[in-house]
Amino acid sequence: MEYLLEKKNLQKYINAQMSLPCRTGDFNLPKQFDDMRPWIESGKMIDYQDHHYPSTMGCDAIVQSYLLKGDKKAFLAKWDKDWKRYNRDIIRKVQEYNKTHQS
Repeated sequence: MEYLLEKKNLQKYINAQMSLPCRTGDFNLPKQFDDMRPWIESGKMIDYQDHHYPSTMGCDAIVQSYLLKGDKKAFLAKWDKDWKRYNRDIIRKVQEYNKTHQS
């Protein structure tokens, strides 16, 4: 991990994958992000939503169960229950943020 997080190595990855860096720093971003640069530099970005589903949640099994059984109500109930269970820290952070940033 240390190797991948070294600035020169991370820049190579950014260039090869046309991606955003996973850490702060002075990186050269691909041109495709030019229109987003003001948002990126001001910190007005959020992570991809699929990153908020821990592998331990077993999303693949939940979706597969829905596809096999077709029970939408059961799928949504299980998804909501498990998401809350596996994302308690994120939920707490959002609640704390909302308390301090309400207008």
